[in-house]
Amino acid sequence: MAPLDPIFVHESGHAFVAHHFGGEVVRCEVFGADGGGVTRFRGLSRRAALRFAVAGHVAVKLAFGAAAADPEMSAKDVELACGIALGIVRMGEAKRLAARGLDEPTEAMLARYGERAAKLIEFAEADVAEILAANVATLRLLAEHLQEHGELDDATVKGIVAGAA
Repeated sequence: MAPLDPIFVHESGHAFVAHHFGGEVVRCEVFGADGGGVTRFRGLSRRAALRFAVAGHVAVKLAFGAAAADPEMSAKDVELACGIALGIVRMGEAKRLAARGLDEPTEAMLARYGERAAKLIEFAEADVAEILAANVATLRLLAEHLQEHGELDDATVKGIVAGAA
């Protein structure tokens, strides 16, 4: 088998984390080694979805080192993670705003939202790094299957994970 390309590890990281947190991998596909990829899921909580969002670039860093992480792919992961993390923070703050009789947050509150979101992302990345490091052989099997077949579905992910256990 040819050496693994980072895009296959990236998308396999997303698929593994979706599965790990009880989600269904609806579609995991790579559009050629330099064409990007997509992994879709359903059934994850917001906190699990945050971990899903950062899993791709964390998997690549784990497998190949930080220098191998594609800045464009990492930026897409971080952009998705920021949206999810800010949503989590705003949801938690909605009751506090209502209790204060406010409809919209103040500038100071918005700054704290950003800080809290950054902490959530940092925690999610550390959590995912630990999960993937403990399952690096399974991650590799998923990436090899994805590289060979071009796609993963939920049944395939479950089968590979079960076989690696």
